[in-house]
Amino acid sequence: YEKYMQEYPNRVSYDTVVVNNKKISIPQVSTVVAGTVFGVTKSKKDRENFACYYRSNSFGEWKRSSGILSAKVTLSNHPTEVNESSKSQISKRKDLTNQIENWAIEFKEKYNVTGLQLSISKNSNNIFSNGYGYSDIQLKKEVNNQTQFRIASVSKTMTAAAIMQLYSKGLLDLNTTIQEYVPEFPIKEHPITVQQVAGHLAGIRDYYGKSLDEIFVQKHYNSLSEALEIFKNDPLVVKPGSKFLYSSFNYTLLGAAIENISKRNYLDYMHHNIWDPLNMHNTYGEVKDSIMPNKSKFYFLSGEEATPYDLSYSYATGGLLSTTDDLVKFGSAIINNRLLDEKIRIEMFQNQLNGKGKPVNYGLGWYIGQNKDGEKVYYHLGELPSSSSLLLLYPERNLSIALLTNSTIISESDYGFIPDIQVLSKIVFDK
Repeated sequence: YEKYMQEYPNRVSYDTVVVNNKKISIPQVSTVVAGTVFGVTKSKKDRENFACYYRSNSFGEWKRSSGILSAKVTLSNHPTEVNESSKSQISKRKDLTNQIENWAIEFKEKYNVTGLQLSISKNSNNIFSNGYGYSDIQLKKEVNNQTQFRIASVSKTMTAAAIMQLYSKGLLDLNTTIQEYVPEFPIKEHPITVQQVAGHLAGIRDYYGKSLDEIFVQKHYNSLSEALEIFKNDPLVVKPGSKFLYSSFNYTLLGAAIENISKRNYLDYMHHNIWDPLNMHNTYGEVKDSIMPNKSKFYFLSGEEATPYDLSYSYATGGLLSTTDDLVKFGSAIINNRLLDEKIRIEMFQNQLNGKGKPVNYGLGWYIGQNKDGEKVYYHLGELPSSSSLLLLYPERNLSIALLTNSTIISESDYGFIPDIQVLSKIVFDK
C-alpha cells in the first residue's frame, strides 16, 4: 500500500473525511497508517454468526469454509508515536470529559430529569456533547446528541438574530413603531418601537397569571400574523419604555414582522437565513403529534407524559425544537460575528434602560450579566410545562454551553440550579 502511494500519488486521497457531503482534506502524514486489509477470521463467535463458501471451479460443489472472509478498513490516521506534550493534552481532555460527565449525571439525578442533553463549544469546536436518560420512557429509548428537544424561550435568541439581520440590511429600523412592519397589530394608546418590543419594554402583557390555558393552545396558525389574535386587542399593561416586562407575545409580534418584511413564512426565513448557513440541521418548528425519529417525548416530573399541544402560535418565541449541538453552533456564530457583523452584534447586546434610566439586564433577545470574576455572560433560559432549556455564552472565552431537558427544572427548582451551572462553567474554565 505504501509503495502504491509512492508510485501513484495522484490516485490516492490522503486522510480525507466527508462532512455534510463535502470532502475535507487533512494534510498528509509521513507514515502510512490507513488502508484496507483482507483476511480470514476463525474465531468461534464469527463462525457461529457468519458463513463463507468456496468451490474449486465454476461448476464445482460449494463447500463451507472453516474461516470467515473479513475486511478491515481504517478510516482515520493515528500517530504511531505520542510525545509527552500530546500525552499531557490527551490526559487533560480525558479528565475534563470525566468531570463534565460526572456533573451531568449528578445534575440529572438531583433534579429528577427524565432526559438531558449537554454540549459545550470552545473556540468554535465542540469539546463535549452527550445525552443522558430517556427520550422515550416506554420504549427505553436513550437520549443521544441527535435527540431533538423543545428549546422554549431560547427561541427568542434566534428571532432576535433574524431581526438584527433585517436591521443590518436596512430593511428594518429599530426606532420605528412596530405597526410600520405589522399593520395587523392595532395602534395602542402609546407608540411602541421595534426595539422596545425586542427588549421587553413594550408594555405588552404576558400569559395570564400562572394559568397554562394560553400555553396549551390547540389551534393551528398558518402564520404568526394570524397568531396575534391571542393578545393584539388587549390594552398595554404599562407605558412602553417605562418598565421591563417580560412577555413571550413580544416575540410573536417580532416573528410577524419578519414574515411581513421578508414575504416568507417565519420557519422558511429561519431555515434559509439562520439555520442552514450554520448547518443547524436539527432545528425546526415543532408540529403537534408529529412522529419524527429523533424527537424526544416530554414529561412532567411525575414521569407522566405531557399533553401534546400546538406551538405554531409561538415559533418565534418558544416553539422550536433543536439539539444542544445546534445551539452551541448558533452561540459560537454569534460570538465570532459569523451571523452578524461586530457592530450589529454589539447593538444586540446593549443593555436596555427602563424609564428611570436604569439597566434592565436584557439586550435584544438575550439576558446580560457577569460572573463573579466580572466576565460578561450572555444567556437565555426557556421553560414549557414539560421542558427546560439554557444557552449560555462567555464571549471573552469564546465559550458556549447549551443544556436541554425533556422535563422542567426551572420553576420547579425556583432557579436553584443556577449555582450548579456555575460549577459546570468553572470546570471548563479551569481546564
